[in-house]
Amino acid sequence: MVFLRSSLVILALTALSTVQAGSIDNLEARAKPQPKAISDQQTRINFMSQVLGRNATASDVANLNSNAISKVIKTQSQPPSLQVPVSSLDPPATKVDRIRQDGTRVAVTGTPLLEMELYQSYAAAAYCLNGLATWTCAERCVGSTTGTVVVSQFDDSSATDTVGYVAYEASTKNIIVAYRGSEGIRDWITNLQFAKADVSPTYASLGVPSGAQVHSGFQKAMLAAQPAVHAGLQTVFAAVPDARSDYTLTIVGHSLGGAVAILSAVDLYSLLGPSWSDRISVYTFGEPRVGNPIFANWIHTLPFSGQINRITHTTDMVPHLPPTSFGFLHHREEYWIDSTGTVNTCNDVNGEASACADSTFIPTIPAHLTGYFSIPFGPWC
Repeated sequence: MVFLRSSLVILALTALSTVQAGSIDNLEARAKPQPKAISDQQTRINFMSQVLGRNATASDVANLNSNAISKVIKTQSQPPSLQVPVSSLDPPATKVDRIRQDGTRVAVTGTPLLEMELYQSYAAAAYCLNGLATWTCAERCVGSTTGTVVVSQFDDSSATDTVGYVAYEASTKNIIVAYRGSEGIRDWITNLQFAKADVSPTYASLGVPSGAQVHSGFQKAMLAAQPAVHAGLQTVFAAVPDARSDYTLTIVGHSLGGAVAILSAVDLYSLLGPSWSDRISVYTFGEPRVGNPIFANWIHTLPFSGQINRITHTTDMVPHLPPTSFGFLHHREEYWIDSTGTVNTCNDVNGEASACADSTFIPTIPAHLTGYFSIPFGPWC
């Protein structure tokens, strides 16, 4: 079933290119965002067009309420038309495919569940077109996130599609670094390259094993945001005297932003040092595979690995990319939201858990943007 699903994922990638083809200029995982000169309304229409697989209209984005946007995405999204014979795209089987192990699922409840929902709000806020600086971004900026102070925003959208912000929340003594996903999901999937690069030698002191590799575009995206993120942390430390000694740091991201988030966590741990070992947490939503098995297993050895939360959702397509047949493997700590909305732990101690995201048969795009708790991902604020 894993082999067939990999073939279907590759078929979907090919079919997506017939819906919205994009040029591949280099080994970046990106879709070029629209010029900043266009209106917020047009940005939302363009984003929704990518989601639906057709030309969206103003009526599709007239109501930005989370329930209304989710309904449009769930009911009107066009699935890719699979027109290529499976036999022509079958990838060769590899040992990576056989690393998967059977696993059981256990429902997540209590504080861990509330924290996942909280950080999904922060990840969703990274898409906002307005209100981020003043933390007035509709459902994302109320409730448990009230009181958040954004100290900086970064935007490398013209080169790597890396966008996000650095913020802090004083009552919980927490610093948040958030990364947005791509503005053009179908283009992003279509243009996604599978080239790998060695983990940056900058992190040699962390004991990076020989042969550890990551997706080259994801690493470039993280490095593009690195100076702004480091500067944002210094701004927090300057503004809040006890932040360096008493605060925690949470890195969040959706989709492309999830891949950047896990790499950013490595970078920031390297920057801040061992005193932050138990103060760094990571929450990713719909994260693609970031590196090869050596990298995936190494992530689990880092001191903050117990605070990594890789959250997936039903038939979300992106966690199945890049395919394992190209030498990629997810790091551990998956939590899977099933079709009932229940968040489950996943037994991925020996590799990707077959009972969670890998139990799905045909991945979809709507599940990538909706169903991660109550707030849909996208520029709806």
